[in-house]
Amino acid sequence: MTEDDLALPDDAPRETQTRTLDPAAEALRLRFLDAARDYQVGALVVRREAGQGTRDADAPIVLAASEAEAVAHRMLAADAAARRSRIVHLSPSAALRLEAGDRLAQDGETWRVQRLDLDERPRATLVPTLAEIGVGGGVDWTPAPPRDPPSPPLVHVLDLPADGAPTEDPRPLVAAASEPWRPLEVHAGAGVETLTLRARVASPATLGETLSDLPPASPHRLDRAGVLTVRLEGRSLGLRPAGRRAGRRQRPGRPRVVRRLGGHRLPGRRAGRAGRLAALGPAARPARRAPSEVVIPTGAPAVLLDAAVVRLDVAAFERGAPLVVRAAPAGGPPSGPAMTEVSTTWDGRALSPLAPAHLRRRLVGGDLRLAWIRRARLGGDVWEGEVPLSEGVERYRVRVLDGGAVLREAEVPEPAFVYTAAMRTADAPSPSARIEVTQGSSLYGWGVPATTGL
Repeated sequence: MTEDDLALPDDAPRETQTRTLDPAAEALRLRFLDAARDYQVGALVVRREAGQGTRDADAPIVLAASEAEAVAHRMLAADAAARRSRIVHLSPSAALRLEAGDRLAQDGETWRVQRLDLDERPRATLVPTLAEIGVGGGVDWTPAPPRDPPSPPLVHVLDLPADGAPTEDPRPLVAAASEPWRPLEVHAGAGVETLTLRARVASPATLGETLSDLPPASPHRLDRAGVLTVRLEGRSLGLRPAGRRAGRRQRPGRPRVVRRLGGHRLPGRRAGRAGRLAALGPAARPARRAPSEVVIPTGAPAVLLDAAVVRLDVAAFERGAPLVVRAAPAGGPPSGPAMTEVSTTWDGRALSPLAPAHLRRRLVGGDLRLAWIRRARLGGDVWEGEVPLSEGVERYRVRVLDGGAVLREAEVPEPAFVYTAAMRTADAPSPSARIEVTQGSSLYGWGVPATTGL
């Protein structure tokens, strides 16, 4: 460009130069699709002598490593060049001769026409040109190192009874862990054809197994001599004082759940109503305060209930129906070698009414008078007044059982029942017969029974 190509306005300078004071980036981190690594995401970092900070960029195209390096160097140079520009006023003939993208020599430097303004004052915006950057080397076709397939996770589905909280979520819990850990998605349905996403597990649960048998225990009594030894993997635990309730007992074959108890040796336990009776069912307690005959054996699963255990979304109509549950790596289908499938039935044990408390019998004139105290499944830890009625309506079922035979059954709306002498004569129970009292719920049905002998 010569002096004849430039114009000198009367009220403005012939040329204006602009420079950005913020320093350009010193390094650039580029991500791209590596052609030599089965199109896996590759990354590299290039640097220059001057500048400050690091810039990130994505190139969603397939490149060889050498091509990606050349692109990164050019992007880094373009970032520095974009901080200088100049605007020159042109003569009409020069403005008509030039186009955007043309290269011009001006003051010993090479500039590129970035923009042309063709109005009554023709002018061009110039930016420095970038040096040629060649691509060195060829494509490295060395195969990527093999990736170990993810191992299927260990999955437990827990249907726990109510814990007495003011509000209760009856949905089952899902505990999962794997090594190495990957976030999981849990699908469930009546069959594999109807699987839908029900939960996302972001953190591995602390799982393990019992190293000693959990022997039977009488309910509502502190057992300071009993010791349960467990082995847990995932994280260390803190120890609670002895004498607190050690956890909730499950049916044989279900996980032995430890609720925030610590150490691998758990001294002191108390068999509570909510977990123990709900887990064992009516047939496991033949007499009042009789110890359970069920022993949780060595090797039973153990689960730490913490934030890593999540709720499984279920519908009300799925209660009591078999469910297929599959846990697989997040973002993929619920199938393949990294998937674990379990079958479970959600009974909604958190909705089950608790067993009546303080079931007592008194013989008056040949009649057996029974009385008990209603228990609340939700919000029952109150010290003043009556506990709330969480089952919708107060009703009880009283049954006289002799072995497996039901001699008499009656429903009463209050916590009392009179088993008259005439009834006993008609039923003719044996000395081993027992009376079972169960609280009812309009949502769940009959709950956990309380039992006493005749």
